[in-house]
Amino acid sequence: MESLTAHSKIWFLVASAKDLPAGARRPVRVAGKRLVVFRAETGEVSALDDRCPHRGVSLSGGQVTGNTLVCPYHGLRFDGQGECKKMPCSVTPGEESSYKKIRAYAAIEADASIWVNLSDSPQPFCSAWPQLDASYRHFEQVNLVRARVPEILENFVDCGHTGFVHAGLFRGEPNREVDVTVRRQNWDVWIETLGEKDTSGIMMKMLNPDKEPMVHVDRFLPPFAIRVDYRAGNYHMVSTSICLPHEEFLTTIFTRIYLNAGVVTLPYLKIVEHMTHKILQQDKVILEDQASNLKEDPTFKSQFLKTDRPVTTVLKAYKDFLESKDGPSDVLTHAFRMKI
Repeated sequence: MESLTAHSKIWFLVASAKDLPAGARRPVRVAGKRLVVFRAETGEVSALDDRCPHRGVSLSGGQVTGNTLVCPYHGLRFDGQGECKKMPCSVTPGEESSYKKIRAYAAIEADASIWVNLSDSPQPFCSAWPQLDASYRHFEQVNLVRARVPEILENFVDCGHTGFVHAGLFRGEPNREVDVTVRRQNWDVWIETLGEKDTSGIMMKMLNPDKEPMVHVDRFLPPFAIRVDYRAGNYHMVSTSICLPHEEFLTTIFTRIYLNAGVVTLPYLKIVEHMTHKILQQDKVILEDQASNLKEDPTFKSQFLKTDRPVTTVLKAYKDFLESKDGPSDVLTHAFRMKI
């Protein structure tokens, strides 16, 4: 996973800000690297290699004191830049200043999330969370899935599975032809689905009670996020999921659902939250089964269908991003019809 850790554009979402209060620390594995993320008592967020240079003990097992992280073995204290600030057993003045530094990483708090960049020269941060006005309300769910990022991304833009994996909750068996347009420019991908009026699933009945033509747009936000917009009449729901790869086949998915449904926004949001949990658990079962088969036979190659154009376009853009290959500067468009 070296291509991920060295990529200057990648800011990894490592935790929800509410899960890292002042004085807290937590271990996190990011693309194979063991880090400790901690918040100083004054509020600053920092990220270090989770290994004390003294004897190799995990710093995440220690505690935060002031703006330093204290090793649980011999009490050495390190600040957010990885510099040793105190050696309790030392009698040599100034020994701390010449001691080996711990590798520190760029860490910020934005949009109620903690983000870390593992490269030597981080590029400016850009949040993948939607920027919406106060009329939208949202919730967040976090799921650990034993699957790879590419298969998770393809799952989120794959309409074909929803009537089977999520039957009754989100769509039913394919019964209506829709027009799909896939657009790609550089690494960004947009997928627009028009003509959907199906309300056979509970969630669709809520979002489209008058059976109006629905505007459905999926967007790939490189490298780890998928945003999905559903708009019908005055109802608008935005689902955004951001992946954190721990290891090749172990990923945490942070999902936020934003809803604007007028006066019924809050009661609807509670129902949508319950259904979203079920939907994500259903996806988890499928993704982990798929991952188990892929691990068993690494030579397996998916035989994609014509209706899989959204999936193959996103996978190509993801691969190009990680390899720093520029995509098309002009918008490439592909239109087709399918049943959902």
